[in-house]
Amino acid sequence: MRTGSVIRWTLSTVVIAVSLVLLAPAVVGVSTLVGPAQLVALRGVTAIGLLVGAGFVLLLAVVVRLFRGRIAWLVVPALVLVLSAVAQVGVGTVRSFTPGAVQARSDLVVAGLNTEHGLVGDDEFVRFVRSEGLQVVAMPETDATRAAALQRALARAGLDFQRFGVQTGDTASTATSLLVDRRLGAYRQARAAATTLGSVAAVPVDGDGPRFVAVHTNPPIPTSADMRRWRHDVPAGLSGCHGDAVVAGDFNATVDHAVFAVPDGCRDAAASTTSTATWPTSAPTWMGGAIDHVLATTQWRPVSTEVRVVGGSDHRAIIAHLHRVG
Repeated sequence: MRTGSVIRWTLSTVVIAVSLVLLAPAVVGVSTLVGPAQLVALRGVTAIGLLVGAGFVLLLAVVVRLFRGRIAWLVVPALVLVLSAVAQVGVGTVRSFTPGAVQARSDLVVAGLNTEHGLVGDDEFVRFVRSEGLQVVAMPETDATRAAALQRALARAGLDFQRFGVQTGDTASTATSLLVDRRLGAYRQARAAATTLGSVAAVPVDGDGPRFVAVHTNPPIPTSADMRRWRHDVPAGLSGCHGDAVVAGDFNATVDHAVFAVPDGCRDAAASTTSTATWPTSAPTWMGGAIDHVLATTQWRPVSTEVRVVGGSDHRAIIAHLHRVG
């Protein structure tokens, strides 16, 4: 085989392999590695990158055509890159499709809202809670001072919520708060699995009712230390979903990450309703990642999920309506 043929076949194989890996990295076991972990979280950005790559290859094909006087074989890998980009966007589009309404009443309304250091004003937060009928709000990046202010704002509006929280460092990034409507019964703070940026749990005082857990995991920043924390934190946050529990928050992981392995007896509310991107708010949903989740044990059936922009946070809130079945 001539050297030119070897190069052509090698390059084409590499392009096809990379496209397949980016489409389903968890299947081939690389979704927790630096590179695929970041790209799979943002399929829209990955699609743009693939199209840019296709454009570069087509430009190279034109150059080859001009100098070699024949159709360049580079058109094939360029087409593969274009099809891969379309597939990336297609996955996000299909997942964001909302199926027909489930014929079940909503018994519990839970939201996960990373407030980005409390960048949600009192009035807009009250409107958000009231308009959505929220009974539980998990708030990563919300320290005790800001959570207390939001609790007081709710009280002034006639909404009585209990407040729980934890902080693992010096900044609001390491603080996670949890608000629980008092009409659900008296709750007390309980131990939650440790995560780098703080997770907090609340359990009913009389033992009658679900456990609520607010989670915030370390993001998969491409350094060895941060990736190690991320790989630990996501399973730790998921571990709270057992017994009779509802878990919500910023997991910094999507369903395409192998590390986001929902335990038996637990389900991701958005997986059966819609999986619209929650981060970042500065980009359209097709470009972002669905990294905020509401999960519940099998005593709860997801009725619907929605996302909302609230205040100046870079995260959209995810809201889950759950029906009690057990």
